[in-house]
Amino acid sequence: MEVIILILFVLYLSLSKIKQIEIQTNITDEQAKTNDFKNK
Repeated sequence: MEVIILILFVLYLSLSKIKQIEIQTNITDEQAKTNDFKNK
């Protein structure tokens, strides 16, 4: 039983890390867009 909980916990951590990376890339994309807009 503990093994299943451990596997689920690891999966949850990896998923949350992937989500954080996606959010960070979205933020940098938005910053790049605003920078392009300011440069024009």
